[in-house]
Amino acid sequence: MRGHGAEVQTVAWHKSKGLIASGARDNIVKLWDPRGARLLQNLYSHKNTVTEVRWNANGNWLATAGRDSQIYIHDM
Repeated sequence: MRGHGAEVQTVAWHKSKGLIASGARDNIVKLWDPRGARLLQNLYSHKNTVTEVRWNANGNWLATAGRDSQIYIHDM
């Protein structure tokens, strides 16, 4: 799956929905459907490299952290 404009730093798999979240040096979090290698959404929260993406236990939230010293919780 291609789409990030820079090196991918982190990836997380959504266990029940089968989605992938990725974060990269381009400051963007991307949500993917790996079954069709299709980009579903971009999240433009961070002002610097995204270093971590993690789904919570029930998969309703996506937590992201970056080198901009920010943590975001996205209600999915």
